[in-house]
Amino acid sequence: MDVARAAVVQFPHPGPEHNAKGITDFPWNPGSHRRKFLRSPGSYLAGDGSLQRGTLDFWGEWESPSTVVHEWKSKFPEPTWLHEPYWREPRPGEVQNTDPWVFGDRFRYSNCKQAWSAALRKLPAGSVVLFGSAIGSEFVLDTCFVVGGSIPMQDETGHLDDAFTTCTVRQLDHYDDPFVVHQGATVEDPVEGMFSFVPAQVERGAPARFRRPAIELPGLVNPMSRQSPGGQGRMLPIARVSAAWQEVLTQIRDAGLVPGVQLDTPPYRGSGRADSLASRPARVGKVSAKAGGTC
Repeated sequence: MDVARAAVVQFPHPGPEHNAKGITDFPWNPGSHRRKFLRSPGSYLAGDGSLQRGTLDFWGEWESPSTVVHEWKSKFPEPTWLHEPYWREPRPGEVQNTDPWVFGDRFRYSNCKQAWSAALRKLPAGSVVLFGSAIGSEFVLDTCFVVGGSIPMQDETGHLDDAFTTCTVRQLDHYDDPFVVHQGATVEDPVEGMFSFVPAQVERGAPARFRRPAIELPGLVNPMSRQSPGGQGRMLPIARVSAAWQEVLTQIRDAGLVPGVQLDTPPYRGSGRADSLASRPARVGKVSAKAGGTC
């Protein structure tokens, strides 16, 4: 795909880790967004450029349930708990969505801050969205999202997998502004050579932890920015966007990590048939401020 100009977006979101002390089956989060240190089968790009499969550990957002499979002694800013994500139908009061979504055939960014920013709904293909958090004087990264294409959420209804529909789409209700599902570029379908990834490590034996890598991009990333996204309205030559993306990739590799480019959809663990969810109407178009549908 040939692109002339695109954006580099710094997207701060809440950085604290979910507290799983004394919990094995971590429930659906109905409150404020937080991060989890997650384990999932997936694919990553090795140093020689080959695509490899393995068990990957990475930081991310997963507000649906998870199984806590390991606990370390607290050592901030490293994680304390390792989670294996799964999904089921939400129970009453379990109202929180996962965004960005880094599982399945491609990453998706679908709603966070979009109600207040038309620019975030109109990101052109090739735009790089750096999801991360300000910790101390650093901006630490959990997801590098490259926009591969965009479709209004209402047009996507019925074409999305059950897990994403249940854990994200059906958690949205009561906003007048329509949401746009930005679909992430992939290794197989890149934009100007760019693809989405999470900084990850490959499990080789006992579980190991890592702190989120700090990203330095002078002029594009402000390490002290903690709330509002920046850069979404500033279109840059695609060569500069690509150079910034390459620098992010270099920095995560320098931190001893690999780009996790595909993560298997978490398994369904609920009562009843997962495929029955496809027949349920999705609540799109509006999002409740009380529902925790925003970040």
